[in-house]
Amino acid sequence: MIIDSHAHIVMPPESFRFMAELVGGRANPNTLPKIPDASVRKMAEELVKSMDNVGTDVQFISPRPYLQMHSVKPGRVTELWSTHCNDLIARFVEMFPERLRGVAGLPQYMDEPLESRAIPELRRCVDQLGFVGCLINPDPTEGLGDPPGLGDPFWHPLYRVMTELNVPGLIHSAGSCSARESYTLKFINEESIAIVSLLGARTFDTFPDLKIVVVGTSGDGGIADHVKEIVQKVKGLPDDAVAAIVGHTNTVGPVIEGLTGRTVEPIADQQFDRLFVLSIPAAGAATVAPMRYGQAT
Repeated sequence: MIIDSHAHIVMPPESFRFMAELVGGRANPNTLPKIPDASVRKMAEELVKSMDNVGTDVQFISPRPYLQMHSVKPGRVTELWSTHCNDLIARFVEMFPERLRGVAGLPQYMDEPLESRAIPELRRCVDQLGFVGCLINPDPTEGLGDPPGLGDPFWHPLYRVMTELNVPGLIHSAGSCSARESYTLKFINEESIAIVSLLGARTFDTFPDLKIVVVGTSGDGGIADHVKEIVQKVKGLPDDAVAAIVGHTNTVGPVIEGLTGRTVEPIADQQFDRLFVLSIPAAGAATVAPMRYGQAT
């Protein structure tokens, strides 16, 4: 059986009309739309058809993350949108119970306490709609603020409820308000930050039964694919070519290993003076010469 644990709902046109009215009116008035079954079934059938085309047996579907509007004021906007999306997902699952499962989008408004909207919606989705998990956006400010890392106690109320309900959380950032960071780039950045924060804070010692799913950092466009692309391009250069590679602390080591088969000592986030000279002959073993440059860090 092939299970796709990371998929998003296909919205009917009526949902986007509701979104426009919701944002334009800033949730005032705040009546949820009544979408006919025919419109919902058409979208659900298209989704299942796409699953059949690629051989997927079961798909876990959640709201499309970059449309969650976590930073749109007031918080009632994302609350209503999350309710609408989750209710729509429940209708999809009801129509195709053998093929689909629901994953809740949470109304995480900016840096508002999670007990205000997000946790009540999670309980509703699991207890009343039968959902099997939830999305967690590490930056509900969508680039407008400085949110606490996922290892911070700010998130503990959510982790306690997830553990109580026995549902996993899929880490997935949403939109980005930064001109220098597209929402797709933000996916990679936030998921990488989340991993470091969770492990650094020893979150799983506090919540040993907490279940977290991380996507993106090793998928299409993620760090692993980024490293693989660099390695392939360097290996495709002429034998006498000279290349300069500038990377981050989490990519330099994997690139070196990919090119030479050798590992180097991990580089800390605060170390900026590391330099490695690689010699990769056409035949024979490659060499790695660790060096330093500039002011010592």
